[in-house]
Amino acid sequence: MTFSYQAPDRWSPLPEEAFAAIAPTDPQEGTRVLGGVAGPVDATHSFAATIMAVASTIPDDQDDAVVLADSARLIRDTIGGFIMLEDMAWPATPSGAFLRTGIYIEGTVPITMCQWAWVHRAQGGQRFLVTATATSTTDQFPFVADDIVTIVPTIEVAL
Repeated sequence: MTFSYQAPDRWSPLPEEAFAAIAPTDPQEGTRVLGGVAGPVDATHSFAATIMAVASTIPDDQDDAVVLADSARLIRDTIGGFIMLEDMAWPATPSGAFLRTGIYIEGTVPITMCQWAWVHRAQGGQRFLVTATATSTTDQFPFVADDIVTIVPTIEVAL
């Protein structure tokens, strides 16, 4: 399993210890964090912009389109108060990706989230739902948005 990306100098890799809160570390569970990067910190809220990449195995009997639709539904169902603003085909790399954007409140902090989701086919035919999820405070988003849409197309995974 490899994960790589290109990012401006103000972004740095997240340590693997940060991943445990997001997904199980046991790849047998079917979901694993591939990697993540942290960007500038919004000093007002002590919240760093992040991009996290996660892969989940797709059962053989599930259609790609259904998996992608279910992943959008999962965002709405699991993030309290999430308002999805967009769910659209992404016209650039990663190929075949969908971009979901939305907002929610985490405690008292307004968060803007962008998630790219696509189906990755590994050698041997196994399919994975890969998501790259970027979060930042809504106040900070205008200052990191260009970085985010520059970093995500450079993400490469090999599973």
